[in-house]
Amino acid sequence: MVNRFRNLALSAAIVFLGVLAGCDKTSSPVVPSGEAVLNLSIPKFVLNSKPSSAVLKKLHAKNTLPDSSQGTLKYCLTADGQAPLKGSIDFASGSDVGTVTIPLPRAGRWIVAAEWFYTGDGIIPEFAGADAVTVTGTTSFALNMENFSSEGYSCYYPFMADAGYDFCSGNSYNDTYLFDSGTYGFIANGSLGDIQTAYDSPSGSEYLIAPATSSSPVSFAYLGNGDLVNFATVPDDAAYYGTTLEAKAAVVGSAASMMAPGDVYVVRGVVTPNGNSGKVWLQLDSNSPYICTGGSSNGGFISFWFIYNAEGFNFMKFDETTYGHSACNQNVIST
Repeated sequence: MVNRFRNLALSAAIVFLGVLAGCDKTSSPVVPSGEAVLNLSIPKFVLNSKPSSAVLKKLHAKNTLPDSSQGTLKYCLTADGQAPLKGSIDFASGSDVGTVTIPLPRAGRWIVAAEWFYTGDGIIPEFAGADAVTVTGTTSFALNMENFSSEGYSCYYPFMADAGYDFCSGNSYNDTYLFDSGTYGFIANGSLGDIQTAYDSPSGSEYLIAPATSSSPVSFAYLGNGDLVNFATVPDDAAYYGTTLEAKAAVVGSAASMMAPGDVYVVRGVVTPNGNSGKVWLQLDSNSPYICTGGSSNGGFISFWFIYNAEGFNFMKFDETTYGHSACNQNVIST
């Protein structure tokens, strides 16, 4: 296996810079003592779905394509009282990926987040996820990761627009979306949704709100901008708001409150089949908010990838949606 460590030597930890929560907190980690080691594994089947830039692969396809692509695995580990540990590893081929050995400053409960980028794709993480693990001595751990592209493209990657600006480049987009069922709708027709897209006239751009038709509306918190892996946990003091505009303005100010590529939000109060109040981590993609000047009206659409957690955890643990299980169903280790 060809590994090139960019930010983490096996015998030392990294100092992380930033102002937001998770892996962007400032402080210096303790030098690992060697008494706690995490052997992090990424399931092989996750890496056997190299996306095509021209054609999306068929739903339900599993392990059908040879994986000859180079890729980068980014990871971020957090624990109470410890500065985050962050690393980036390059692989000559996805088939080379096995176990990544990460020395830790101490044993205990850690939140492990990771995402995989194919070399050349760069912007869109093909897979990402997080989970909690208790490390005692040398501990092995396999991480479930959500597939945003190829099989997961239609399951965890919505395209939406405000109802008044829903025609762009020959395409019409719905303005409501239910995460678990993957159901789109129009608020004007009484459709239910966890989220609704709205249009901001001054900026000519889209943002997200809680639908007025919801009996238990969701709320939004802004976590920051950058790699999703750096925002896998919600700070204890995070404040939630009824729109993404308000949520971002509370952190960066109203002048920069519009959604921007790379923005990461957490959505609280998502409807789940088990009756829990779920959470969703969503990240705006590199083309959103997209402003279109063609078609019957000005406007555009918004698109993002998301990770769905039905248990309502404060960290970005991936759970399959009901729709994802039936239409994609390749991302959970036990399947």
